Amino acid sequence: MESIEEKARRCARASQSLVMDSTEEDELYVDDMIRMFLAGVEWANRWISIEEYLPNGCDMILAKEPDGRLDLITGWQLHERIKPYAVDNFYIEWQALTALKFIGRFGYDTNNSNYINKLKAPERWKAERFRDSEGNLVFKRLNEEQKMTQSAGGSGDRHEFFEAELHYNRVFNKHHHVGSVLKYNQDSKIRTYNLGSDLKNSVAVRHQGFSGRFTYNWKYRYFIDFNFGYTGSENFHKDNRFGFFPAISGAWNLAEEPFMKKLAGKWVNMLKIRYSYGKTGNDNLGKNVRFPYLYSIGDGGTFNFADISVGDKSWTGKYYSSIASPNVSWEVSTKQDLGIDFSFLSDRLSGAIDYFYERREGIYMERKSVPYEVGLESNPKANVGIVEAKGFDGHFAWKQKIGKVDFTLRGNMT
Repeated sequence: MESIEEKARRCARASQSLVMDSTEEDELYVDDMIRMFLAGVEWANRWISIEEYLPNGCDMILAKEPDGRLDLITGWQLHERIKPYAVDNFYIEWQALTALKFIGRFGYDTNNSNYINKLKAPERWKAERFRDSEGNLVFKRLNEEQKMTQSAGGSGDRHEFFEAELHYNRVFNKHHHVGSVLKYNQDSKIRTYNLGSDLKNSVAVRHQGFSGRFTYNWKYRYFIDFNFGYTGSENFHKDNRFGFFPAISGAWNLAEEPFMKKLAGKWVNMLKIRYSYGKTGNDNLGKNVRFPYLYSIGDGGTFNFADISVGDKSWTGKYYSSIASPNVSWEVSTKQDLGIDFSFLSDRLSGAIDYFYERREGIYMERKSVPYEVGLESNPKANVGIVEAKGFDGHFAWKQKIGKVDFTLRGNMT
């Protein structure tokens, strides 16, 4: 039968390989700790059998303290997690004419997660590294015995979306390339678990929009694109629910010009100058911010009728815990970009350089200019923030083949 010393040594070695990086100093200290714990018979009798949870049937493991010392501990924690989910996506494509195509998509995703945590731990002691003046072991209690406890919880949500697209692409007279896309989309996402008492948690987050794109290029030399999006979010008041976000861009590929081909020959594969201007919208006002156009009323507000601070004339009542902001709408970002794309030497050297400018307006944040005399519990929030960003960025790549080996060198800057 395995002695307690043999079992302690085996478990210590097994546990050490799991919880710490083994060093020569640690190996010597393991032996030291085993001798100390074998001397503490009373504490050793409190060990709990948890053979199904530890390696090789051990009921003790090594833990490394923050100061680097090792400690033999017992106890166990069981964590059970179940995550069922289902994903269904449907796709249809119909080619009506050579240049006309219809695409439809529908998706349904549901995700649920449930967990149970069970924790049990014995009274835990630790033998100090050094003995007392008489050579006796010095023990320090780390914690009292913890009875079996458990906690449980979970989360869940359901996401649905629908998209319908109409594509048109055609080439006229071999040089005029025309393309367009019209798209309708809507989506919905709702929590299905752990909703709490807040009614807003049971209301789905929804979006609906219509967008389009029109493109044209002549001989792949001159390019022009126009995009737009008309998108609505249920998070805003009905008068400010939809936003219009257009964008336009143009480009000129000098490498396709006859004079450039004569001047540069074959070593210039692409040299494109481009510019874009556009707007984008953001309806994410922050974590758990829903329907800012609604006010909320709180209980427990007090006020003094007549003399101030007189107890018998102090009254409780209701107050505005948050003020309605019906004019809150989309945060709008206006972006501009001027760039150059290049490719030289049979595409061995390629890259791009851009100058960008972005101005974000209507950022949802707290007002700081509301007088105290208004009597609000907290300052209201509105689309009052502005942020600007500008700068340069770029990247390049060099491709080379040496014998049978291909290698690429890449770099970037901002």
